[in-house]
Amino acid sequence: SFDVARWSMVATPTNGPAVVRGLSMTAAAKLHHLEAAIYYEVREASDSLACEEVSWTGTLAAEGWALCPGGTYLAGLYRTGSKYDEVHGIEQLEAAKCCMLAEAESAAEWGECHEQSIVAGRGGGECRET
Repeated sequence: SFDVARWSMVATPTNGPAVVRGLSMTAAAKLHHLEAAIYYEVREASDSLACEEVSWTGTLAAEGWALCPGGTYLAGLYRTGSKYDEVHGIEQLEAAKCCMLAEAESAAEWGECHEQSIVAGRGGGECRET
């Protein structure tokens, strides 16, 4: 839940590694309406994910692109504030966990990257298949 300041990470039901494929919102007006992430399970990996925390502080407030470094994929978001304060927008997303397979040498090993809006209002959306 995104009701209070905390990390929200994706994981499989057995707590296995996963990366974000889409987001689901009950409404687009307030950040705590971000209810769930749709994910890809990382399978057949001989090692776990290697993750780094990436600061997005101020990026979304300035209406900029908040990105994971090339070759990494979004696996979690850090939210500041709470649903009880006066700030309700995505500017409260101040960091991301960006991950890659620990043994991967390049993004090419995970396929081609593309840009796509995945938060389009109520209901959200998913990344398209490539």
